[in-house]
Amino acid sequence: MEEEGFENADMVFVTDGACALGKDFLDHLKEEQARRGFSITGVLLDQDAVGFSFSLEPFCTEILRTSELTQEKIAENLLNARAA
Repeated sequence: MEEEGFENADMVFVTDGACALGKDFLDHLKEEQARRGFSITGVLLDQDAVGFSFSLEPFCTEILRTSELTQEKIAENLLNARAA
């Protein structure tokens, strides 16, 4: 995002939900989000174990769950959000 051409880039964070960001890193990430205006979409791989969205809520703008959507629908949502 610091390089030319990536100014309006967004991030996709894929996890099974067992993730944690330290407070210092999370604070820095939120500062960078505000400064650069990027969003983070979390893709929660919870097909076989529904839950864990709380681990993504502190830093994700949107959370897509595989337990609720097919893989194709998740990919479609990600592409449509970026093309808008």
